[in-house]
Amino acid sequence: MSSASEPTQTSLTASPLECPLVTRDARFRAAKKLKQSGRVHLGAIPMLETLANRAEEEFGTTNIETATVYYELGHAMYLKMISTSAKSVVDENYVEEALEYMAKACSILYDYVSNWTIENDSDYSTWAKDEIPRHLIGIGNVQSFQIKHADAIESYLNALSYREEACVRCKDQSVVSLRYQRLLTECYILIAEEMLVCKPGQDVLHSETGTVVVKGEDVISLAQTYYEQAREKLQDIVYLMATLEGEPSQSSESEKQDICHLATMLVEVGMGLAEQKEQGTSMNSASPSKKK
Repeated sequence: MSSASEPTQTSLTASPLECPLVTRDARFRAAKKLKQSGRVHLGAIPMLETLANRAEEEFGTTNIETATVYYELGHAMYLKMISTSAKSVVDENYVEEALEYMAKACSILYDYVSNWTIENDSDYSTWAKDEIPRHLIGIGNVQSFQIKHADAIESYLNALSYREEACVRCKDQSVVSLRYQRLLTECYILIAEEMLVCKPGQDVLHSETGTVVVKGEDVISLAQTYYEQAREKLQDIVYLMATLEGEPSQSSESEKQDICHLATMLVEVGMGLAEQKEQGTSMNSASPSKKK
């Protein structure tokens, strides 16, 4: 699974005071830096496990503070697994444990956003709304790694509405808007990418419920649709990036790198679609001779 790198900050719009307290913990910050630099094996997981235990003791197992650690712990476990999977046999139980942490975290955030009122002691609602699609995409990446393509597509589609809503909320020409558009484009690409690894013509069924996520006859056409949406959005991003070129920003260089990575992902999806169309043409041209 190819996916764009994670944002270097937890939320795009929430200030540090509007984020859970645990995000300011030195161990949490150190673990995230190890994850972002590809060095998760250098102690990120033990730090997060210790922090998760402490959060459970202090806040309980269903609190947003604990959920924040759960997701990072599960994601760190996943990153460790994919970094070693080429060298050893994949431990499915370990992957499932990672997925459970991430899914539990996402569920807690759902509940927090759904039940939040102005009378709450803390307002992490903006932060949580930014985190939910990030969690869903992370979960989708794990499901893709498990070769559960329908589950992954469903997770990416659930994230899509949050990404689209964020872009509607932030229409100004700013670095924040640039990030939201990049993250939306990433979502389009991930959906198209995942559909392309499904078998054409076969219904894409959810691994647990057996429900049809995508009808077999729609797989390639939908992948094409999301690819075209991503291509159009990437053009908007490049234009906005050029507009912002003269404005100083701490994250401008990382944004450029992430956008370049998106462009590479988009090219790969385009090549995959071209191959699928070529195979379809070859099969159609071969059909009459087989009937004879």
